[in-house]
Amino acid sequence: MRSAPVVCGWLTLGLLIMAAAFAPELRGQGRLPQRQRSASAAVTATRAAAERTRLESGRRLLGRLVGIWHYEIWFAGNLDGAPDASGSRTVKPLFDDLRLEWTEELDHSSLVARGVIGFDPTSGRFFSTAEYSGEAAPDVMTGVLDNAEPLVTFQEVAVAPDSSTTQPAVQTFVLNMVDEDHFTLVPLDRAWRSVFTRQEERAPVVSRSIAPIPVACVETTVAARQSSEPGDAQLSTGEPGNARTGTGCPEN
Repeated sequence: MRSAPVVCGWLTLGLLIMAAAFAPELRGQGRLPQRQRSASAAVTATRAAAERTRLESGRRLLGRLVGIWHYEIWFAGNLDGAPDASGSRTVKPLFDDLRLEWTEELDHSSLVARGVIGFDPTSGRFFSTAEYSGEAAPDVMTGVLDNAEPLVTFQEVAVAPDSSTTQPAVQTFVLNMVDEDHFTLVPLDRAWRSVFTRQEERAPVVSRSIAPIPVACVETTVAARQSSEPGDAQLSTGEPGNARTGTGCPEN
């Protein structure tokens, strides 16, 4: 039978061996392996790059919307006829290049509208509000930018009487930037379609007013032409054979 000191020595040796075996694992607890840390850093960098790309794409699209536009609207069923309505919209920056304000007038009508459209870098989404003189409540919309083309899909959010709750989106439409001078707004249900065309600001035409010729100048010119002798057309301050009077009369 072994003595108590020998048994204690064996136990101590066993504990030391187990501690040495599990020490690397214990030291590694709470830290990701190198491969996982590299993968996590790559995912973070990719996400940050995508957010920057989305921000710049949103900024460029908003910049292309700035200007004066003429729009035409066709309702469902009007395939190739004249537009059912038309008007003008003016878009300009508000505070910075990520927020724009616009005003709108409908041709042959007293209805007017105004609103704001912008891009939220935090959420990566567009937002838009619109108020119309013929409606009591504003339209509030949120939009998602397409990754492949300058196209934003907006959904309208209707605020319920109780402001703490909201109803589902009631309308969805697409803003498509066709080129620098055209964009379209079309709802997904095809109830209407509108085409916006950029209008250039034309320089004002400067009209020149022609001063009337004094009667004395006309009489002098006629007398000079009727005279057969060059010296007969002389005036006190003029030259021989010339209809100038020296008082501002134009030459023939």
